[in-house]
Amino acid sequence: MKHTRRTLALVAACTIAALSFPAAAVASEAPRLSAHQEFLVRALDAEALTAPEQIELVDAYEAAVNDLTLDGIDIFAGESGYVEATLPNGTVISLGAEPVAANGAAARAGLSGQYRIWGNNGYSSHEFYLQFAQVSGNTDYTRIVGNGSGHTVAAWASASYDASSKYISVIKRVEDGASAARAQGGVNMVLPLGVAQHNVGVDAWVYRGSLSTALFG
Repeated sequence: MKHTRRTLALVAACTIAALSFPAAAVASEAPRLSAHQEFLVRALDAEALTAPEQIELVDAYEAAVNDLTLDGIDIFAGESGYVEATLPNGTVISLGAEPVAANGAAARAGLSGQYRIWGNNGYSSHEFYLQFAQVSGNTDYTRIVGNGSGHTVAAWASASYDASSKYISVIKRVEDGASAARAQGGVNMVLPLGVAQHNVGVDAWVYRGSLSTALFG
């Protein structure tokens, strides 16, 4: 009888160990977030989600930022455009562009191709103005006039921004046969205690009078 009890106890111990091993293995294999992913989890106010839900949200965010593009806005016809995507947690990211009336020096120079460009990446919004003009009257090649203006940024959830880092950068002023005229408006986003910084904003480019925009960061 003692031998039987000892055998049963050994079997029970082995069974418990076998049952506990997969859980330990799963825990050890839980995906670790990169610094960039951790930034997004905090910026999107998703710290209460489970690890798999956080990964799903971050993957969806990165896919949306990569895929969401506002294309084919005819600036010489004065067209407007808007696109958006919704993340698994209900967060909406979006892009928009619309013509605005020129005023002041721009109006006196006859620059009617002024556009308000904006984007919302789910934890911050970005807006700035660019002026476009034809390179000459007999071509639809486009140029960016000036350095952009009216750059505004807003942040919410856990994110804030470093106002001194705000910029509009004209990357390519005049388009040519190979590439578009291009500009970006961006800023460094900062989480509490300055734990992470991330350069985010809106990219805008125009080719043959057709404006496109996308989020970056």
